[in-house]
Amino acid sequence: MYNEAIKNVPEAAFARALYHIATGNIIENNWYLSNAIGSQKLATSNQVSKKTIEIYPNPVSDKLYIDYTAKNNIYGKLFIYDIIGEKVLSQSIDLIQNTHIDIDVSSFNNGIYMISIEDTEGNTIHTEKIIINKNN
Repeated sequence: MYNEAIKNVPEAAFARALYHIATGNIIENNWYLSNAIGSQKLATSNQVSKKTIEIYPNPVSDKLYIDYTAKNNIYGKLFIYDIIGEKVLSQSIDLIQNTHIDIDVSSFNNGIYMISIEDTEGNTIHTEKIIINKNN
């Protein structure tokens, strides 16, 4: 059962985000996810669906690819966080219809990471767990 006493503890935010990714369960109307990645609020589900952003391969060893197929353009930032919530990558991105982005993750250690895409207003439009495994 979720403990009300820790809902505002910043150190717990990333763990709650990983819980959501692993189980699909949401705690406190996404409070933890927005705080874990530093944005003010999550975008609504009708702004960008998972079907319009595809991140692959997963697990990945050296190159991660992002394909964007929606008609609305998104300008913002892409972040990758390690398992303890440290930001390991931050880069500006322009998601225009039929965009393909390559991300070099070959310098990252094996492990579980969270990728987050935010618009210019800081709204999170997509999050996804990725696994880096160079033993493939």
